[in-house]
Amino acid sequence: MAPGFEDFAEHAIAFQLITTQKLLLPKEVRFLRLVFDLTQQDVADFLECQRTYYSKCESEKNPNSLSSEKLKLLKLFYAERLGVDNPDVIYRMIKNMGQEAATLDTSHLFPKEQIDSYIRELGIENDKVMYG
Repeated sequence: MAPGFEDFAEHAIAFQLITTQKLLLPKEVRFLRLVFDLTQQDVADFLECQRTYYSKCESEKNPNSLSSEKLKLLKLFYAERLGVDNPDVIYRMIKNMGQEAATLDTSHLFPKEQIDSYIRELGIENDKVMYG
């Protein structure tokens, strides 16, 4: 196998997983964490939950442990770690999130102005906007 091919393939799969509209399966949640060399504690800290709870979220026995909001936030987290900076890709991700996009705290992932403009452009509204 060519040097670097495995990393390229993993990142290509990661990109596909984080940019699709479907929610992540437990095995995909685990795959993404491993691709980015993160511990379960790292991801639990980001999601502001206990490591033991997050561990269950990667288990096939608990396929719906993470809320759709947390799964969508996780996709943005991995997009940032992957270095996704293409405005069209980020816009599409926000669009796929719909109304939940207005309540996600993404201020530590992408510039507030960028997310703000996408949310306005898409006509997404929420009384308690928490993204910046």
